Amino acid sequence: MTRSTSSEPTGVALPNELLLRLWPRGDSVAIARHAVHSFCTHHALAPFADDAALLTSELVSNAIRHSGGLITLVALSRDGSLTVNVRDAGDGDDKPIAMLPTPTAESGRGLFVVDAVASEWGTTPHPDGTSVWFRLSRARTLATDAYHLDGRLARSEGLEPPTF
Repeated sequence: MTRSTSSEPTGVALPNELLLRLWPRGDSVAIARHAVHSFCTHHALAPFADDAALLTSELVSNAIRHSGGLITLVALSRDGSLTVNVRDAGDGDDKPIAMLPTPTAESGRGLFVVDAVASEWGTTPHPDGTSVWFRLSRARTLATDAYHLDGRLARSEGLEPPTF
């Protein structure tokens, strides 16, 4: 029998939902990435598995960088799409934005990658942190794909964040 300690991540898998509570440590990125990849392969979302793992890594890495407390990850499978929400316990003051950093910058490309790969994404500020979410959907439109291919940021303002 394995005993859980407060420093270990916890997780729950429901039929169409994955819930993880992670500490802001480096190994939490790999734990989240593998959990979301596995969730996709077990919920008929295998085509999204690699993209979902990449985007999850970016969001969890950002949450670790900007938070000092627990990180909550929720993944939902609905109607052939995947939504992943990562909520940190930061101060919630800085709204995450996708922008391409200078070519010599060593970091700062994460949300640019999220914007380029996700069907939709957004942020929700909370008094005790920030949620950043993305959705991968088979229903991407040709116009959305063309917009991404044109090299411009395709994040639409006013997207409604998923409710968790």
